Amino acid sequence: MDPDTWPIINRHAIRVVFGAASRTQDHPYEKVSNRIDIYESYARQLVTAGRAAWDPNPPTMSIHDLDQRAMNVGKDQKTELRARSVDGITTVAGLQATWTFLPVP
Repeated sequence: MDPDTWPIINRHAIRVVFGAASRTQDHPYEKVSNRIDIYESYARQLVTAGRAAWDPNPPTMSIHDLDQRAMNVGKDQKTELRARSVDGITTVAGLQATWTFLPVP
């Protein structure tokens, strides 16, 4: 990660990593992308759970590819992600049944 680059977390990708009912969704004015602790948790989830869910073996996806996949799942499955955030069991296309949302640091 280039320390001179401003990290940005897409609002759709946030739903996938932190859940649709997370503090980041409830308080849209909070600057999520300027908190390194949130970005670090986000990136770690992509390279662990995201890679396990979306990347073939051996892994070939970059962190950018994983980020794009999270963004697309979040955008395409918005309703299902909101339900999964509440009930923990709703099926979401593109996510494993064992996928769990991270708490916002």
